[in-house]
Amino acid sequence: MIDPRWVATGASLVAALGAVSLVGPVASVAAGLAVASLLGAGAVRQVAGHPVAWGVFGLVAAGLGLAAAATLDVGEVLGVFLAVLGIHRVATRPLLADRVPIAISTLGLLVVAARREDALVLVAAGVQAACLPVALWTVRPRWGPAGLCSLVGTAAALAAFVLAPRLTTAPDADRTGFSEAVQLGALDELLDDPTLAFRARVSPTPRGALVWRGRALDTFDGRTWSAPEDRASVEVVGPRTLPPDAFVVEIEVEKPGQVVFTTGRVVDVRTDGAPLFTDARSGFRAEAARRWRLVTMPPLGVDAEVAWGENAGDLAAAVALPADLDPRVAALARQVAGEGTHREQLERLAEHLRTSYVYTRTPRDRGDPTPLTTFLFDTRAGHCEYFASALAVLGRTLGIPTRVVNGYAGGTVRPDGWLEVRGSNAHAWVEAWLEGAWRGVDATPGPSATTPPTPWSPPLQLRFAGWYDTFLDYGREQQLGWLLLASSWLQGGRVVADQVPWRGALGLAALAVIVLVAVRRVLGRTVPLVLDPPLVRTDPVVRAHDRAREHLAASGLRPPVALPPVAAATWAAEARPGDDTTALLELAWLLYEVRLGGADPRRVAPRAAALADRVSRPDPPPTR
Repeated sequence: MIDPRWVATGASLVAALGAVSLVGPVASVAAGLAVASLLGAGAVRQVAGHPVAWGVFGLVAAGLGLAAAATLDVGEVLGVFLAVLGIHRVATRPLLADRVPIAISTLGLLVVAARREDALVLVAAGVQAACLPVALWTVRPRWGPAGLCSLVGTAAALAAFVLAPRLTTAPDADRTGFSEAVQLGALDELLDDPTLAFRARVSPTPRGALVWRGRALDTFDGRTWSAPEDRASVEVVGPRTLPPDAFVVEIEVEKPGQVVFTTGRVVDVRTDGAPLFTDARSGFRAEAARRWRLVTMPPLGVDAEVAWGENAGDLAAAVALPADLDPRVAALARQVAGEGTHREQLERLAEHLRTSYVYTRTPRDRGDPTPLTTFLFDTRAGHCEYFASALAVLGRTLGIPTRVVNGYAGGTVRPDGWLEVRGSNAHAWVEAWLEGAWRGVDATPGPSATTPPTPWSPPLQLRFAGWYDTFLDYGREQQLGWLLLASSWLQGGRVVADQVPWRGALGLAALAVIVLVAVRRVLGRTVPLVLDPPLVRTDPVVRAHDRAREHLAASGLRPPVALPPVAAATWAAEARPGDDTTALLELAWLLYEVRLGGADPRRVAPRAAALADRVSRPDPPPTR
């Protein structure tokens, strides 16, 4: 019969290793090898004793370690270390030999939680919450009590999360993947973020690629693009009749913010009542707007002409460069751009970046004080932030006014016609002042704004995204709202503004006291069973051993209290050799088989009882 502890420990370890695979590509390979080793633990242990196998394992571990160390990513290095440690434990010892597998799974989840905000991490944590009470059990449990203990542990963890007092509100983080600034390297995590940013419906259906303009940024300090906060109230008056090639765009954001996302050349904007503002860089803003409607002109891709406002803005800011810019940047721009108009020079620069550099979702420049120079001359690999920043700075060295735009590209078309735009669609490109207008240019190769919307096929991760957002957003406001709702329900009425249901609140407090007392009594019974089984007298082997020890103590044979069972029995056998102390020593080893070796106490109970009887009623010495 399969031991429930083995299943619980294995499930917890597999879940944690699955979460570790989210940290990075090298950690993903190591975690996959660890899961494969765990699933084939018996075969792994059979071949692990061969010297060749240990040599192969050492080479694999060294290779993974060096690959992880080369990334200079602490989280990925820790993930690889935990995966290799898991393979070592499976290859050398039984899974239940000690608590190391449980520690590995816990540390793995902590490492991933510190690096990722991913819905699948919450799934792994839920699996561990369900498995941990059974995995910590020392005496082999039956499946019924083990399942009940797992359910109770999960319910207790959920209740603690919901009911534990929140002293502060949940951080009001913008989880749409959009930021008011662009910092090189900050987009790394967003490229895998499934969080829904907004929904859009475009009529008529566009044929090509879509980009969603957020905010234009014209101030660069060598690492971060930003823009001064300036806004002016505006009331957009669109055409009385729509031009034949116009598009009508409806947008609903998941969480209200300030930035009004647009696409194409906007000729009309209508919000859901929130005041509308514009800035000096052709962007729109509205306080806490949830919905707005655009009338826009094609094209709807990066190459759109930004005509709103008919104002060039601060062109001096659009050609400013950091004081410590590497002179090699200007030399590269002159070499690649050559002679010609600004449009021709910028297109040559963009084509050079598309063809001579590599798109990667995980650039390795964390902590680099000069990430743009490193991208241009060393790594030559990055994502859209790097390509946009490189094109903008290279253009500025030639006197071309440029600015970086952050927003989204593409989306996923649902069957009902709505387009879902998520954090993973975050994108950055360049707007340049060319021939009297701001025009978009994208230098990003591969996965860029040229990708059209894709059909709707939700991955498994998206199924948990909504729950995960609720989990992250749960704070004092939500908790107080739930308490107010429960108190009103107990009082028999509805929630009324500015009116606290005191009687319901007192009833809820009394109910909480009753529940806490009940939980305390349940924990008083179950915690000793999980953490210190010898204190529980339900194990027949433990009862037999205690009965034998008590009989010897009554006869005056008292081993030192600090000695463990086998050492105490050995001491007794040396102090008074005889059949009774020999039986005690055998009984002590039988107790070790149950407590440490995983033997079924019910199967060995008859033998334990017989040994205890020999201690209490030893055979008489033979007569001559």
